[in-house]
Amino acid sequence: MTSLPDERADPPRTGETVPVAAADDPPPDPVPLPLTGNLDSVAPDGTVVGWSWSPVEPTLRREVAVWIDGLEVARARCDQPRPDLLEAGAGDGAHGMTLKLPAAVALRGRSASVTLRDVATGRQLGRTKDVTWEGAELPEPPPPPPPRALHGNLDRVTRDGWVLGWCWYPSDPGAHVEVTVLVDDQPVGTARAADFRPDLQAAGIGDGTHGFSFALSWSALADKGLVRITAHDAASRTRLGDPILLRAGRMALAEDRILQLEREIRLLRSQLEELTRLAQARNDERAAHDLFTTVGRFFQALAEGDPAAAPGGGLKAAVEDITARFAPVLLAIPDEPLATVCIAADAAIDTLYQCIVALHEAGVDARADIVLLDDGGRGGLAALLPAVAGNLRYQHLPAGGSLVAARNAAANAARGPLIAFLAPQVRVWPGWLDELAGTFAREPEAALVAAKVVRGDGLLHATGILVGDGGILRDPGHLAEADDPAYDFMRPVDAVGDVAFAVRRDVLAELGGFSNAYAALPHALFDLCMRSRLRGYRVFYQPTARGVWSGDGRDDRPPVPDLALPDEDSRQLRHHWLAGRLPAVPAASHAEAGFLGHALVIDNTLPRPDHDAGSVMTFEQMLLLRRLGYRVAIAAAGGGEHPPAVRDALRRNGIEVVAPPAYDSITAYLEAYGAGLDLVQVYRHACATMFFDRVRSMAPQARLLFAPADLHHVREAREAALTGAPAPDPDLIRARELDCIRGSDATILHSDYELALLDNDVPPGKLRLLRWIAHPRPPARGFAGRHGLCFVGSFAHPPNADGVQWFVAEVLPLVLRALPDLRLLIAGADPPDPIRALASANVEVLGWVADLDALFEQVRLSVAPLRYGAGFKGKVATSLACGLPVVGTTMALEGTGLAPGDGVAVADSAEAFADEVVRLHEDEAAWTALAAAALERCGELYSPQAALEVYRRLLTDLGLPVPAG
Repeated sequence: MTSLPDERADPPRTGETVPVAAADDPPPDPVPLPLTGNLDSVAPDGTVVGWSWSPVEPTLRREVAVWIDGLEVARARCDQPRPDLLEAGAGDGAHGMTLKLPAAVALRGRSASVTLRDVATGRQLGRTKDVTWEGAELPEPPPPPPPRALHGNLDRVTRDGWVLGWCWYPSDPGAHVEVTVLVDDQPVGTARAADFRPDLQAAGIGDGTHGFSFALSWSALADKGLVRITAHDAASRTRLGDPILLRAGRMALAEDRILQLEREIRLLRSQLEELTRLAQARNDERAAHDLFTTVGRFFQALAEGDPAAAPGGGLKAAVEDITARFAPVLLAIPDEPLATVCIAADAAIDTLYQCIVALHEAGVDARADIVLLDDGGRGGLAALLPAVAGNLRYQHLPAGGSLVAARNAAANAARGPLIAFLAPQVRVWPGWLDELAGTFAREPEAALVAAKVVRGDGLLHATGILVGDGGILRDPGHLAEADDPAYDFMRPVDAVGDVAFAVRRDVLAELGGFSNAYAALPHALFDLCMRSRLRGYRVFYQPTARGVWSGDGRDDRPPVPDLALPDEDSRQLRHHWLAGRLPAVPAASHAEAGFLGHALVIDNTLPRPDHDAGSVMTFEQMLLLRRLGYRVAIAAAGGGEHPPAVRDALRRNGIEVVAPPAYDSITAYLEAYGAGLDLVQVYRHACATMFFDRVRSMAPQARLLFAPADLHHVREAREAALTGAPAPDPDLIRARELDCIRGSDATILHSDYELALLDNDVPPGKLRLLRWIAHPRPPARGFAGRHGLCFVGSFAHPPNADGVQWFVAEVLPLVLRALPDLRLLIAGADPPDPIRALASANVEVLGWVADLDALFEQVRLSVAPLRYGAGFKGKVATSLACGLPVVGTTMALEGTGLAPGDGVAVADSAEAFADEVVRLHEDEAAWTALAAAALERCGELYSPQAALEVYRRLLTDLGLPVPAG
């Protein structure tokens, strides 16, 4: 192979080494960059010839500076093709430079020493050359221009090592700066400041695409304690903001563990004190069972005005006393109630009144009937509450009745699909009933759902009942901290306690109501849960339905039946359900938690399915894992604050959120649960590069699943080819993505095209295809009730902005020639200024849209005019699921499994795209046929059930447990 052109002015002597020397000013790199180049010649007329190239950045056109007698006088870009460099293997050969120095520098008759330096590193290229100029006699050259002003900052570094900041040149707002990240002043990698950030856009930092992020590897942090993170512009080495000190690695984890143990000791001490008190109360209860037979007390005499039955001598005095003590409250009477809420009158009248007031203030009475069930056990005063609580339904138990029978009677008279039962000590929060009802709507197999109830001391009172070894019943969250993330997401349980729960009225009727074999509600309720589960129904605990426990003595009785008691109810429960008739419960180490396995999902941020298609897939795949019996936790590698609504949306759907204050980092969660994890699913190659090694180290038994979302290197290469904009080396990104795929136990791809593209590069069986997950739903409107077009896509994703700008500039004018009244609605989060500027009489920029279904019902077509990209384009499946035909480019429909006519029309040129839009917008028959095909093909290709089977097979192949059937 031909060697590189000589880098020296003169041949070296034998044994002489001529390095590419660094100048005294600026200082050398901490870790020298492999760099080669030369000052080839300096002509007397001021023509300078040279070259510069680095094998680790083979496509970068390096900038060099000409120095004369120790002063920089000119700069040039090494971008000229030279056959000798190409033949010698210097990249593509286009790394040469020819520069004619100005006459002001090359003064006639003056001798000078000329050197060539690489601008980024300051290193000298080749030898110094001496020359005598033949130029004109002119004044001394002016000083070099001042350097460009650089603005930027290192914003923060997460505990996991995610480095975030921004950088740009105001004088060159279209450029994207290359940033070097350093740990303890040693470079560990580079990142391109090209990420879109709405806060930068709002602050006027260009178009907002000047953020950068970099993932520090575990090897850079593992054996360190306090590290110093800095970042600088790779070219000028100007530091971005102040350094950030970070506690990281195993030493930081050890410190965190010590603090956690201290917190656990304090909690354990308070729990032991509480359990001691409960044990004493339980002993008193056993003694009472041995000595007494519980009988109901009747209050008919009170209703008849018996002076002996009420304080102050009679009914009139009792009513006057009640009305004087309590302010009147008027409950609503809904025409079509969602539920009937039943309150047992087994507490003091003040407690009952406060419970009713809390329901009213939370707005529950606007959607539910409120019923008070009374056996007269507290002296009958509850019968007077309708005097101050208007429209309160009061139900008196007849002589010999029980609260169990009363609940059946209330169920028979209930209105609405749900019946909720509430202990009078519970004060519900706003949204309590809606959260319970929403759980039933999302979980069609749910028969009973329990709410989260927190005590006044900040500990949990009730979270649901699990059946442990030997038939021991326990509420695992009882007396845990209220914000413990393990009990702050919807989860399956075996049964619910009698504190705050709802049951489907039709299921209760199907099961014949609560069993009259039990006098105590906790026992009858456990029996009901077991019978419902044997019928194939499920029982859940929903922490987003919240209430507060007010006390009034019942703290002494936790909401779990004690089957060790010798009473008849406990004996029957032991006989019926602990003798081999219990429904199947999860096996192995997860049995006590109610799960088959434990999965951790890592993405760069928490998913927001209402904002972008990538979030839709992350969210839907987590739901698949949950349906397969797994405890699923989601962690955001980028850290940061997430709106409570985002966290609650995940928790109410059964997803645990790994976030402060419980966990300062994903690494802390791995430290706490790594030994018990079965599956870790990591999205995007940057997260995988960051976390694969620490998962293998801290959870070696867990299966590692990689989900790249799309192939980043394909998207980057296509963008560069289309726009000509400089981009990261796609070959380097491809190598990193392949490393992640090969390092995983399996990789999920969404595109047929990408599956075929990688099939020969990875071991057989490593890749799994899961195209998309969508929920087809027939549209409410037909062709006649619609008009116009829509585009849907998050503008944090650059291909969306490029595609819609092309459509408005090139396609829409052609469409408007035929349809001048047509309107385009552009929906998507974070539209930048160039997108907002597209607004006109025919274009409306909506921004984020909460209800896409409503948008899809307005228009006749969805357009997907993407010119570059990779992976599956979620906007296509989202539109088809609503029966909305799509006109898209070949790029937009790549890898979807769809052919023209499968709810889609394909066009790539502006003219062809416009023709398809006009044809389908005006041809009712063609539109109707395409809309029907959209629903059909969406159901065939992207159904949740098909995706569930993909995951079932995947987990089985990985040796992980899955439910039968």
